[in-house]
This record gives sequence, C-alpha cells and structure tokens, in this order.
Amino acid sequence: MLAFPEDHAGALDAHYSRMCNELVGLVRSAQAELEEALKRRETSWEYAAAFFASRVAFESLVHDYEAYSAQTVYRAEPSRCASHMVCRLEPLGMVPLRVDEQVQTLTGYSPDAVQRDVWQILHPAGREEARLAFDALGAAMLDGQVDHTAFLLKVLHRDGFTVWARVSATYLTRVEAHPHVVVLTLRNDSEKHWVTLFLEALGRTREQLSLHGHSRGVLREIDRYLRRFEADETERAGFKKSIPGFLAQTSSLLASHVANQFFPRLRR
Repeated sequence: MLAFPEDHAGALDAHYSRMCNELVGLVRSAQAELEEALKRRETSWEYAAAFFASRVAFESLVHDYEAYSAQTVYRAEPSRCASHMVCRLEPLGMVPLRVDEQVQTLTGYSPDAVQRDVWQILHPAGREEARLAFDALGAAMLDGQVDHTAFLLKVLHRDGFTVWARVSATYLTRVEAHPHVVVLTLRNDSEKHWVTLFLEALGRTREQLSLHGHSRGVLREIDRYLRRFEADETERAGFKKSIPGFLAQTSSLLASHVANQFFPRLRR
C-alpha cells in the first residue's frame, strides 16, 4: 500500500513528491517504448505526430513541476500554512480589505501588493476565466445561493513558477461597516495536484502503449502501480468518511476567527 501520512502536512507533501517522481518515471518508460515502436515504423505518421506533440506537452508539465519543487521555501515552512484574505463583496466583484503576511510565502507578493491588485497572482493562462468565476461566486453569495465553497486556483508566483492553491471561500455578514464579506483561505496544494496531472498523463500514455507498444513489461508495471494507487485511494476514502462533514463544520468557525483577527468587533 502507498501509505498516506494524514496527520502531517510536510510528510504528506513528501509522499506526493515521491509519487510525482514515480509517475514521471513510468510515463517516460512508456514513451521510450512507444518511440521504439515508431523507429520500427509500426505506427502511422498521424500517430507519430500526435505522440511527439503529447511528449512535448508532458515535458513542459515536468518542467513546471521541477521549477516548483526546486523552491526550498515550501520545505522550510509548513507548505499547507493557510493564507487568509478578507474581501468586501460587491455586485461587481470582491474588493480585498485585509491580506495576511503568509500570502508572500505562497505567491511572492507582499500583502500590500496583493491588496492593491489581487489579480496579479493568477496565472495568465487562466486569469480571465478565474475573474469570471470569482464574479459569479460573489453574485451567488449575494443572492443567498451559496455561503461556502472550495476550488483550485492556478497561481503564478512572482519568481515565475506555478503554484496550485486550494481556495476555501466563506460568506459572512455584518463585519464592522461591511454588510457583505467573504473570507478566502488559500492553501498550497501543488504537490497533490501535480500527482493528479501526472496520473492523467500516465493514463493517456498507457492507452497509447496498449495500442502501439510491443513489449508488455512496461504496461504491466503501469497497471500494478495504478492498482496500488486505487487501493490506497479506497483506504483514504474510508478514513475520511469517519469524519463526516468535518470541513463544512469548521469552515464557518475558521472564517469567523480570521475575520475576528482583522476586525475585532465582528458581528455575525
């Protein structure tokens, strides 16, 4: 079994980091086998073009991951230490009111810089889409359709590498002079998300290998790894079911605590 250390964020990140390295090795082994099939001219030119395009995309993903994993700050400090923002909720969007210092560890930008322009921390590839999503979330909160949600955000660190942040958004009312407030909690979720991306790449490569590969050895190795991963995920799911609604129960309390830190006269 691929034991997940649930009780320690640093150990969990180290576990995901090992998984990333294993998955990259498996994908590259499969790609090497597929390249041999291409050299033997056992596939069509159309497939060859698609294969090389997918390999370039995969190596670009690996490059992004290596740029992130080279940053010692995420090992020196608790990688899941939360960064909090308190924003005023308006019909046209969210306006940051307070940003804590931990945001600089996560994004490379100072709290003042983020408060002046929160959108600069978003990755350009998905910036406009994220802005529209935030606007839609704000409208839904004002309409009373939702008071808490969570989602993944692609952040571009000031030093140029990608960070994946898990965002928890909780709606509060009557915080000092602000009738509508949302508390955003951002946690570094990069290692776990890269595992997801590498698993997707492995799945695509496995499909190619089953159709065009010659040796079955690499295919069997991939299948063994995926069976181990599936068994481990089943075990983790069972563990999490023993704490039903934990995140939902604590999100409002956490948001209130954060707002109390920034606004001592918080009134719910």
